[in-house]
Amino acid sequence: MKGNKKSKPAIDPNLSKVIKMHEKHGRKISVNESETKYSALLLDLVKPYQKLFPGLDELDWLLNLGLIAWNLANVKKEVPGAFLAMLQDVKKEMDTDKQSMAILDKLISDKEKKYPVLKMFLHDFTLDTTDDGQLFITVTAKPLEDFLKDNLAEEDDDDLFEETEGYINRNAFIVKPLQPFLDWLNQLGGPQLFPVEIEENTIYLIREMASNNDIEKWLKKNFETIFAKELEDWDEDENVWPKNRTYKMFCQWFSVEMHSMLYDLEQGPVEKDM
Repeated sequence: MKGNKKSKPAIDPNLSKVIKMHEKHGRKISVNESETKYSALLLDLVKPYQKLFPGLDELDWLLNLGLIAWNLANVKKEVPGAFLAMLQDVKKEMDTDKQSMAILDKLISDKEKKYPVLKMFLHDFTLDTTDDGQLFITVTAKPLEDFLKDNLAEEDDDDLFEETEGYINRNAFIVKPLQPFLDWLNQLGGPQLFPVEIEENTIYLIREMASNNDIEKWLKKNFETIFAKELEDWDEDENVWPKNRTYKMFCQWFSVEMHSMLYDLEQGPVEKDM
């Protein structure tokens, strides 16, 4: 009698379709077999929107949006009384990003239609790239009880951290003018005996984000506001501002230094001058 051989886990047919779709666009994907099902399903959920956002950073953004939508759809079914409040909190974090809000609503609806019986919550995902350009995706899923327990524990840790330390729930970036901006500045008042020098730079605070990569994504969508603020600080006449301002021009005119750890050494409240 021959010895039994261990067979490899069957590959989810849904995953095969997703992998073929990515390979068609020149991207290779392998999925952790222990998490094959939910990795495939998350990829399949965001697939209809990838043609609009084909880059790797966009895929990471879409997967994160898909994870949030998956969990909200499950909350809507399992804990309907909490759904609207959670959805509002998520959209509040998105601030004025209407595009993300619109896609989030569609993804929630898609999850409800395509996978109505799947109750597991998606806890996290990783999207890694190997040296040969291959994408490696892993998704971890948990039942509702464990998901809520972990998230409540994380919130408690954050509250304790904020109470005992002076960290601020904001990220920051410093905008430093480069030579094109200085050239524009020096020609504002006509020929100068001595060139104008900038001794201080503006620090901008934004909502707390997961990584510097997320800050950069925010900046790409909101650079015009920062550009205008920097120009306005020196001349309020928009007629003398450079025309057709783009993100590429912004990067040529300014360097940006990002910071995710802000510590307040003072005890008093922060006041805003509106």
